Amino acid sequence: MAMMRKDVGDILLEQGVITPEQLKEVRDVAKATKGDIKKLLLDLGYANEEQVYSAYAKSLGYAFIDFSKERIDPSAVNLVPQHFAQRYNVIPVRKIGDRKLLVAMADPTNILAIDDLRLVTGLEIEPAVAVPEMISEAINRHYRGEAAPTTAVLAETATAGLPSAVQEAISTLRARGEISAEEEEALRVAEEAPIIRAVNAIIHQAIRERASDIHVEPERRSVRIRYRIDGILHEVMNLPRFLHPPLTSRIKIMADMNI
Repeated sequence: MAMMRKDVGDILLEQGVITPEQLKEVRDVAKATKGDIKKLLLDLGYANEEQVYSAYAKSLGYAFIDFSKERIDPSAVNLVPQHFAQRYNVIPVRKIGDRKLLVAMADPTNILAIDDLRLVTGLEIEPAVAVPEMISEAINRHYRGEAAPTTAVLAETATAGLPSAVQEAISTLRARGEISAEEEEALRVAEEAPIIRAVNAIIHQAIRERASDIHVEPERRSVRIRYRIDGILHEVMNLPRFLHPPLTSRIKIMADMNI
């Protein structure tokens, strides 16, 4: 018979951090309010953040990262853009071998964040848990001076170094008022290595899962990627909408098709 996984409350009770009465109270409130047991433990003052998130990590079978003891490798941080780290409240800690990256996360169950990390780094992701506020502080400390560019800066630099055809397209759309500075930046980034790594990752994952088809489906605000496995379509990821044109262009290039 499979053993039931212990939750945060059970682990804190075993560790003597909370009493049975406190655990019952927290569970009753969580049931009545559909609240998060971690937040309730903190709000009621029954445990501190390190105790709660350490127990959370243990309940999931992940490592807990204590930033006072764990050194963050700057070369690992450089693999993930600042805006991405802030969006998901994650920070790379260090590489494990050549193909895996240890990442401290506030929510290691966020599959979308893990998939996006895999795409942007080209590495397999080993999630770990850390206190959310400590992750935010680590992001501010390690990305100091690398704030996202302003709209004005993007407008001035987005076309620098682009092929002439792309520059012409940006200039035309800008004149019509149909493209924002952020979209210009997206087009510039799409011409670089990350889009190549993204397409390669999508194809490699499809091969690993023995998919017969890859469906790239543009939607209003995203691009849905689905694999056909044993005749059934499975949604595997959602990507930002602006990636659709460079994704399809890259696939056409790989297939030696006219763009």
